[in-house]
Amino acid sequence: MGRFVDQVQILVRGYVRKGGKANRRQQAARMIAFAHFCESIGVREKGQVGSRHVIRYWRQCRHLSVPTLYNHHRALCILWDLAGLPGVPLKPKLVHSDGDEGSESLPGVGVGRVAVEV
Repeated sequence: MGRFVDQVQILVRGYVRKGGKANRRQQAARMIAFAHFCESIGVREKGQVGSRHVIRYWRQCRHLSVPTLYNHHRALCILWDLAGLPGVPLKPKLVHSDGDEGSESLPGVGVGRVAVEV
């Protein structure tokens, strides 16, 4: 494990201890998966993470359903808060299976099969 993954694990340790345990463990796993992804593209510490990394992460997650994308986005929002990063992470742009871009925001539950276009 690299330095960024260790930093994220330290940040989420306290988060998992409070609140709904099952959901928080899932969210923590999503945050750590994002950290592993960022390390695979060269991030070494939390100060280096930005919108470019989030966009690449959404491109990797194209196959996920809309509710799952929403859960990943919420996990990234929590990570941003815990890490003290400025702003909020970008949401994925949703494209309907018929080709037209959806203007709805996450969660677009009930929209049908979508692809992520960033």
